[in-house]
Amino acid sequence: MLLSLLGSIVITLGWLWFFVRRDRHPEPLWLLARTFAWGMFAWFVAASFEASLGRMLSSSAPLTLLLVALLTAVIEEVSKFLATSTAADEPSFDEPMDGLVYAVTAALGFALVENLTYALTFGAGTATGHALLATLGHALFSAPQATRSGGTGRASGAGGGGEGWR
Repeated sequence: MLLSLLGSIVITLGWLWFFVRRDRHPEPLWLLARTFAWGMFAWFVAASFEASLGRMLSSSAPLTLLLVALLTAVIEEVSKFLATSTAADEPSFDEPMDGLVYAVTAALGFALVENLTYALTFGAGTATGHALLATLGHALFSAPQATRSGGTGRASGAGGGGEGWR
């Protein structure tokens, strides 16, 4: 069990390092940590909504299961997007790549809590497979919204007569 928990942490931090180091203008560590923490909190928000959804839809009909799967995806992605948006007004959010960096950071915070929950709930076998596949999945599922948020020019100096993106 302990090995599975540590594996989840190592995999998550490994992917975080992989994505963060691709930014030519590194982001402040405190802001990455804060965004990661908001991503962790986003898991609890999403899990609460998903638990309510599960209680409301008690049928096992294929259409109901499809609806639950789609709503679960929407809930998770919106939660991760909101966690990402906590960094959008910071001065260091000053180039398109930053959208990707912060979205992946929030998504990996989300994934870490999910992986630890899987390890504690379902055991090492399930948790290991989940950590290997779902961790990167969360990061990649956040990428489309990330590239869009990174290109909006919401940071200081972008648009409105400022100097724009670096």
